[in-house]
Amino acid sequence: IPISYDTLSISRLREQYFSRLREVPDGIRTFIAFAVTNLPVGMPASRLGELISYLRPLSSLQVAHVAADVKLVDIYAGTGCYGLSTEMPVDQPDSGRLHTEMSNFARRAHLHRSVAILANINSRDDLRMGITAGFDIIWGDAVSGTVGTPGLLDGLRSDHIPG
Repeated sequence: IPISYDTLSISRLREQYFSRLREVPDGIRTFIAFAVTNLPVGMPASRLGELISYLRPLSSLQVAHVAADVKLVDIYAGTGCYGLSTEMPVDQPDSGRLHTEMSNFARRAHLHRSVAILANINSRDDLRMGITAGFDIIWGDAVSGTVGTPGLLDGLRSDHIPG
């Protein structure tokens, strides 16, 4: 679930958002992962670590979504995130250079023992590039389209929800 920095950084918004999440049964929380998005330029790693600590009791995984810049990987890898997520830069027309940038991002995340995630992949070419660049997780419409619900609601019972 993408969650904006703005939602997390303003206590009133954060508490309003979290009050709804606290209604989710504990067993479902093991299936929830958050990606913190819209991080302001120059934000200290300690601030991201603080935001991640807010999310930890409400989810199983927390990810920071950043620009495809290895410097950002170095800054934010030690904040308690499960991984670092990025998207293909749209301003890089040279496919060779783009592949190098993406490979460097994934490699640097691995050096920090973080999972490298490539988000919002909408074409087969980008999907192939993400695979060859070494990303651990790749998602987007090129991988699988969005569905409104996870299966048939009629088949979901309360005993399906883990303790």
